[in-house]
Amino acid sequence: MKNGIQKYMAVAVCIAAAFLSSCAPSRQFLIDQGKNVSARESSYVKILVLKTSSPVHLSSSGAIRVMDLSKGTIAHESGLKKIVFSKEIVKDPLRVDTANGIIEIGGSAFRGMVEIHNSMGSLLVINVVKIEDYLLSVVPSEISPSWPQEAIKAQAVAARTYAYYHILKKINKLYDLDATTASQVYKGMKVEAEPTTKGVRDTEGEIMIYQNQPIVAFFHSTCGGKTTDNDSVWKGEKIPYLEGRVCRYCSESPYYRWDENMSMTDMRMIVSSRYPAVKKIKGIQFTRLQGRVVDASIRHDGGMLNITGNEFRMIFPEKRIKSMYFEASKKGRSLHFSGRGWGHGVGMCQYGARGMAVKGIGYRNILSFYYKNVRIEKIIK
Repeated sequence: MKNGIQKYMAVAVCIAAAFLSSCAPSRQFLIDQGKNVSARESSYVKILVLKTSSPVHLSSSGAIRVMDLSKGTIAHESGLKKIVFSKEIVKDPLRVDTANGIIEIGGSAFRGMVEIHNSMGSLLVINVVKIEDYLLSVVPSEISPSWPQEAIKAQAVAARTYAYYHILKKINKLYDLDATTASQVYKGMKVEAEPTTKGVRDTEGEIMIYQNQPIVAFFHSTCGGKTTDNDSVWKGEKIPYLEGRVCRYCSESPYYRWDENMSMTDMRMIVSSRYPAVKKIKGIQFTRLQGRVVDASIRHDGGMLNITGNEFRMIFPEKRIKSMYFEASKKGRSLHFSGRGWGHGVGMCQYGARGMAVKGIGYRNILSFYYKNVRIEKIIK
């Protein structure tokens, strides 16, 4: 393994195992969780930033060290500061550390360190970073740094809570979150901004708790006038703190109202790209709850396709069907969608948080408005 890596890369000295110490949730919080969570697990988050079959190029202005995580040994050290990994070389999981705590992945800078795993012929590039540093990128990736500070603080607490929820749930054994809208948007250091950094620092360690556990703090761009219950979007158990409510604060959003026209030919092409069995579409029926589409039945020459409203929304390219909060009417050989909001509609409405902050409402009250019966606690010692 070591010889194979030496053939393709050159690296240099770096940081040591001090990474395992750092801040952790309070002892009582961990007792409440009923979990033996280590300091690393409670202070750091793992984000999948790249999945590729192509070689991965890493670099840093500081020295680099590669460790073989299976053996717990240094796989390679040298004086250069650039490195290339290919799937042919990476047999065991590796960790790449840098002396200055910053590493570039394909030209984009990230804080922390990187793990590389070979998973069924693809390289998984996972950024391992302190949660508070992770949030320095997430918050400005999710909302504008120009927004009022109380809205920024609300986003910081929601994003931190969402991260802790997934760290403790261990849904994926290799990483906690990915870097896309499937989790929380994370773009590395290039988007960090002073106002959002201040919001993260001012709320350091604060998360939302329900029955002594971090909540799954869903949020979305614009609710269009009312949020919705979680079980009307994702089939399953109703979550008490994710109860829909009327929101009068997001009307300034550019996505508060929207219209989209789509020909039946385009619709068939888009739907069949996800569901190849779908033939010529003959009709679509929508079932609504709380004004939002919860189920869609697509009748076509090959039969009937029954999917959830959220699945229907996610079939289409971004922003075409912006939410499930819409009415549809046939106009000639096209469907006209008249909708409100952008996103799934569950949890915090980001433009609503902005509207509340403009009116002078503090971030704690913003969060308690969108997440029912939660409390905010600071879990860092």
